[in-house]
Amino acid sequence: MRRESVATVPSPKSPMMRDSPRATASDSLSGTDVMAAMGMAQSQAGFGMAAFCGKHELSQNDKQKAINYLMQFAHKVSGKYRGVAKLEGNTKAKVLQVFATFAYADYCRRAATPGARCRDCHGTGRAVDIAKTELKGRVVEKECGRCKGV
Repeated sequence: MRRESVATVPSPKSPMMRDSPRATASDSLSGTDVMAAMGMAQSQAGFGMAAFCGKHELSQNDKQKAINYLMQFAHKVSGKYRGVAKLEGNTKAKVLQVFATFAYADYCRRAATPGARCRDCHGTGRAVDIAKTELKGRVVEKECGRCKGV
């Protein structure tokens, strides 16, 4: 099973409502098996599962939990950075909260996220070459200089 498929387990598109039993092959995974595996992963790697489940919008609780994990990590390493280490208690907490929130938002950003597309090419990978367009009198495109088509 692919990791991306895990996000569909808690809310399947269509439940199987049949009077016949499911296949009894030993190599097939049931929803219970997948949920048990997710529980084990949660116990061993809480931040990873919270970030993954939050990214796939399985629950608001996971989003907040991932940001809290990032806050804890930021607080632990903040002593290494002089600019952050000098800040007072309440101000430091607010700054670390902003850092953690931005880090989480950056992790969750996808091509489908509004505003995530390149502003020069709008996600096409091609941008108008203004200098050559003015010389030739027609639209000339080139590879986007900002995102390189990625």
